[in-house]
Amino acid sequence: MKFFGIPLEIVHIVHYTLGMNTYISPTILSNAFGVSPSTLKRWSDKGILKSDRTRGGHRRFSISEAIRMSRNLGIPFRNPESIGLPEPILPTGISGGREPFELLHEALKAEDLHESQRIVLGLFLSGMPLVELLEDVVTPVISRLGMQWVKTHSGIASEHAATQMLLETLGTLKNLIPTAEGRVLAIGGAPAGDPYRIPTTMAALTVQDLGFKSVNLGPNLPLESLVEYARKERPRLAWLSTTSSDPMPMLQRKIHSVAEELHSLGVLLVAGGRQTGKLTRRPIPNLIEFRSLKQFRAFCERLLTPSNI
Repeated sequence: MKFFGIPLEIVHIVHYTLGMNTYISPTILSNAFGVSPSTLKRWSDKGILKSDRTRGGHRRFSISEAIRMSRNLGIPFRNPESIGLPEPILPTGISGGREPFELLHEALKAEDLHESQRIVLGLFLSGMPLVELLEDVVTPVISRLGMQWVKTHSGIASEHAATQMLLETLGTLKNLIPTAEGRVLAIGGAPAGDPYRIPTTMAALTVQDLGFKSVNLGPNLPLESLVEYARKERPRLAWLSTTSSDPMPMLQRKIHSVAEELHSLGVLLVAGGRQTGKLTRRPIPNLIEFRSLKQFRAFCERLLTPSNI
């Protein structure tokens, strides 16, 4: 049995939790990296690996922070299974010349949640940039699933099951990305009439990975509710995933109205999805449209420069 992907026997002995992060002792983490506890202490003292302290003054490390260091500095886990993580999967090392998205597609078609998580988390642990994982692996799988299943009752049920497994997999991935409490806030969702959860989930993961405090308000979001939430919380950025929604003229009017209200609050509105390029009838200063997650990420990254915060 596992708790947040960590073997329960480890959890009972060595962890305490703050929010969604699981913290472990230097002994456990040094074994996962295959180094000595003194090496971990040296990394921590140099600021390479952030740590926290228990009330008794003992050093503890969050698994998400250890993953961040591993990915950013290329320091591999030697025994990832000791902390409940899968082996890294290098895209170039996949046998048979197959693409990573093909492996994920097969796992989802087989309704194998464990294998789906192993593939996605393994690619993430190998150092694959998150935005590439989402855009080059997850997005093609979504398209293929939608095209391949015949719209029969059984086919629709299978598609829903695969979608749910993919959402659970992305949820597990979210728990491995360090949170940024107190940092720049970004909020978003999909407008009313748009039931698709995965695109807005991927947008939320993208900004979280950059260091934003990310709040995903989900699909079928009345745009008036987005404005009210922005008025209350004052984010720097709001995103809208426009995969399927109202007829275009109606959606355009709603987007324009929301953009103008957010502009009065000093909030940028970023829109993306299948409707990208069709949402604006006239220029609006704070409304930006992007055709890809990579473009979205590049724009959001610029917002975090000191001159823009």
